Amino acid sequence: MFSTSDNQEKRAEFSVSVQEEGRKASSQTMVFFSATNEIELISSTRQTTLRRTRVPENFIESAKIGYSFPLFGREICITAALNAEARTVCSVEGEDLSTVPMWLDCDPGHDDMLAIMLAVHHPGISLIGISTVQGNQTLAKVTDNAARSLFLAGAKRDVIPGSTDPILRAPQQCAEIHGESGLGGLTSAFWDTVDFDPEPMIIRPESPFAEIAQRIISASKARSCRVKLVATGAQTNIAILLKAFPELKKHIEVVFMGGTYNMGNTGSFSEFNIQCDPEAAAIVAASGVPVTMVPLDVTHTVTITEAVKTQMAEGMGATKLHDVLVKLLGFFEETYREVFHFDHPPVHDPCAVLFAVAPELFETKAVHLAVETQGMCAGATCCDMYGFQKQEPNATVCTKLDVPAFWDAMIAALARANKLCPLN
Repeated sequence: MFSTSDNQEKRAEFSVSVQEEGRKASSQTMVFFSATNEIELISSTRQTTLRRTRVPENFIESAKIGYSFPLFGREICITAALNAEARTVCSVEGEDLSTVPMWLDCDPGHDDMLAIMLAVHHPGISLIGISTVQGNQTLAKVTDNAARSLFLAGAKRDVIPGSTDPILRAPQQCAEIHGESGLGGLTSAFWDTVDFDPEPMIIRPESPFAEIAQRIISASKARSCRVKLVATGAQTNIAILLKAFPELKKHIEVVFMGGTYNMGNTGSFSEFNIQCDPEAAAIVAASGVPVTMVPLDVTHTVTITEAVKTQMAEGMGATKLHDVLVKLLGFFEETYREVFHFDHPPVHDPCAVLFAVAPELFETKAVHLAVETQGMCAGATCCDMYGFQKQEPNATVCTKLDVPAFWDAMIAALARANKLCPLN
């Protein structure tokens, strides 16, 4: 409320709830001083000043104002809605501007599930939405799995189904690795016991690609930066977006999990995500947008070892979410052992999410990237690592990752999910 002091200074005092996912909201008090046009944030528990800063001249007069406010080393955008007649503050909302805005395009999939959990619970990421594409399973199945992954993470985001088919080719799935449901290890009987319906999280706009483009562009303009569009499946949706909405190019950076500069996993030189829709990957590579490739050569170094399992158990404890992850990742481990003879399964997709927020954990090389679309090598990602073709680099390719740092970030995200999971 407002009060008048001896020097006729007007004060506006109101509470602010500072909320971070995975943590309890902390309530602070803000006081506006009209004489100095400053605002002070006071700790409600310690009664000490946390921050004092100058605000716009029209703070009191505005029906709704927004400004950037440094808080705890992070940039918070505070929007205060004011009742102009009563001269009181009605509400305050905050958005962390220091985080990386991200759109995740995926095809869950066990490792996509982990990618969703990392994107939701990494403190440096603002996940603005999820779209799905056929790949590891049909579009209907992976869309349900994206919603289920969010449920397990204790989070809510809109999930928009994308393309049911590649641009030119017949769709292919990967049941031999991910099972008939896409999240093998959890039976339909399990989901029947869970009080969860994926449909409310899934939105089906009349023009899904226009909706995705609009949301990404709005986020980019609001933040004055490019949105990290992370693709962990076939790049069909990305190619369609770039062709249908070329204005999107100046608002995104693409980070994709896929490809290889050595040996493939579903072809001699082809990785599955690229092989599913090589024409789409070729469009993205040639689009002119900033592109980073996180290939098999890196993701195969990030495996769920016995030490990682122990670290996960210690970080999560004996909870239902931990039991669910044990079942899911146990299935994933068995199929990888049977098909690829891996002792421990690699977790490809979260690596791309981590690059988007912490590129300093990776070693990279600028290369010219082209995608083969013809013949027995269709889907091969041709990375000119030594500049033989004398062409300007159009992509960044990751060559190495700090694996312990990856697992630190991943397990911290799982620990936050563990606190919010409705099963626990």
